Amino acid sequence: NHFPIITVVIPLYNKAQYIRRSVQSVLEQSYTNFELVVVDDGSEDCGGDIVREFTDPRVRLVRQENMGVSAARNKGIAEGSGNYIAFLDADDEWDVGFLDAVVNLSNIYSQAGIYGTGYRMVFPKGLVVEVTAAEATNQEKSLLVTDYFYRASGGSLINASGVMIPRRIFEEVGVFKVGEHQGEDTEMWARIALRFPVGYDTRILFSFYQTGTDNKPRFKKLPEYEPKVKMLQEVIINSPDSLINQEMIRAHLKIDRKSVV
Repeated sequence: NHFPIITVVIPLYNKAQYIRRSVQSVLEQSYTNFELVVVDDGSEDCGGDIVREFTDPRVRLVRQENMGVSAARNKGIAEGSGNYIAFLDADDEWDVGFLDAVVNLSNIYSQAGIYGTGYRMVFPKGLVVEVTAAEATNQEKSLLVTDYFYRASGGSLINASGVMIPRRIFEEVGVFKVGEHQGEDTEMWARIALRFPVGYDTRILFSFYQTGTDNKPRFKKLPEYEPKVKMLQEVIINSPDSLINQEMIRAHLKIDRKSVV
């Protein structure tokens, strides 16, 4: 199916001042065969009410008690009907061609387990930093990334506000880990990348706003306790003879053979 139905999931928690922008960026996509599920994760502001103001029939608001962003994303996956799931955070926004780009990637690289694009980090004082694959300098638009862990050691190639994943992948590797409040998204990308390559469009196609990170305790935790690190260390310990490239994982974690206990 070259034009599949995409379930877009936006987890919402106390982002009333941004959610209108986020939803509007989805509705303005050049690719129109989608449904939008906004999961209000027990917000204490009027964010959910703002979502209800949208009259587009593709928009649906689901409410749940506060259980965290992973539970909200998982709820959106369960509530949606699309064979592909795309994610966008409530304070970020897509460029108009984002969905077109990731759907095109899925048609080119059907073997991939995750699809993403380049993005811009927008800081409160106006600084903008663009993040994309190195191939962009050679004017390459799309590529199949088979060395995700080498690339990810230098920065986040995939971002939670600009990723699309086939539903079948969640059925195979599981959904987001509930209860984790730091790095729950990068753990998911790594879990997928252990088994599948990544389809990537090098163009900058969404904005990742750096809003309120200084006030979030989860950003102050030590990186060695990230769920991704724990998961990859378990892979090294429990699957020494697997086909997974052990050295690639070690290089990504910046550890040697004696440091895993």
